[in-house]
Amino acid sequence: QSDAETMLNDIKVGCITDEPMEGEGKMKSLAPQALSREEKRRRRRATAKYRSAHATRERIRVEAFNVAFAELRKLLPTLPPDKKL
Repeated sequence: QSDAETMLNDIKVGCITDEPMEGEGKMKSLAPQALSREEKRRRRRATAKYRSAHATRERIRVEAFNVAFAELRKLLPTLPPDKKL
């Protein structure tokens, strides 16, 4: 395992979950069972914890791309840019 893979695995392990903790992300509603699945999903996505978790996943994804491209650059030969005529 490379250092980059180890770093990404460490980040993934420390990542927070999508599931809201008890009392968090719950909006007051008169009839919580009456909400459709889509409405529940929309409300969950509106919570700060969900947004934070999503941002963390996105940072990990972008970092993985950057690491992969860095490794690819090491393998590919680099040529000087063509001379303009």
